[in-house]
Amino acid sequence: MTQNRKKLISDLIQTAHEAGAKRLVNASSGNISVRYDENSFLISGSGTSLDKLKEKEISTCFINTVRHYEGVKPSMENHFHRAIYKNRTDVNAVLHFQSVYATTLACMPEPEYDLNFIPESTVYIKRVSVIPYLMPGSTKLSEAVGKALEKTDLFVLKNHGQIAVGYSLEDVLKKALVFEFACHILYLADKEIVRYSVIDIEELIKNYG
Repeated sequence: MTQNRKKLISDLIQTAHEAGAKRLVNASSGNISVRYDENSFLISGSGTSLDKLKEKEISTCFINTVRHYEGVKPSMENHFHRAIYKNRTDVNAVLHFQSVYATTLACMPEPEYDLNFIPESTVYIKRVSVIPYLMPGSTKLSEAVGKALEKTDLFVLKNHGQIAVGYSLEDVLKKALVFEFACHILYLADKEIVRYSVIDIEELIKNYG
């Protein structure tokens, strides 16, 4: 269903600014999008800074048509946004971010992404998919993200950044913030961390998931 475009753009800008204020993105890193209707989504433009995103810097991209986009040039990562919206009808928002601690772990050899040590990550993240380094903006990266879609709502792109997907802009921002928080704890703990038991995990998801 087509949403109110003006309201959607306002919400997208507000979420982008909050992502910047929460230090999920730096300078022109990262990009954000939201589904507009069955065949299009709104996405931040190429080279834009999310913390200062303006309406004129938002592009409209199309999912299943020959026409690629209209308006300003979209972020170079629009391809994996398209793959996500095409393959996951439950997803209405996507945030690609490069927060400090999550990206630090993404640059380490073999970080452990079992985040079942605080309630928030167990309930909101559940599972993380790790994608090997592939050229940013490439078809190979989009294909890799597309193949991993059914497994998770949170992706780690090795030596690159992270992707969070969700049913709304509020949901996707929450997942990104929880993930950065968990990665911060994991980094400080330096692998010496106590995780929940299977019973604890099941109980948390049952009560709050």
